[in-house]
Amino acid sequence: GTMVEDSSIEHSVVLENCCITKIERLADSIIGKGSTVTKHDHKFKAVRLFVGDDARVEL
Repeated sequence: GTMVEDSSIEHSVVLENCCITKIERLADSIIGKGSTVTKHDHKFKAVRLFVGDDARVEL
């Protein structure tokens, strides 16, 4: 299944088997199945992403 940890998601589509970690605000986004989105830098408060299947994004 999909895991969301320490993150906020609004007005977005997140498909199955995703992992979203430490994203303060993910808005107006599409995250493809099997993708991982992780935040390491604190510069971004809000993020908008369009990510395909099996992608890995580190911010």
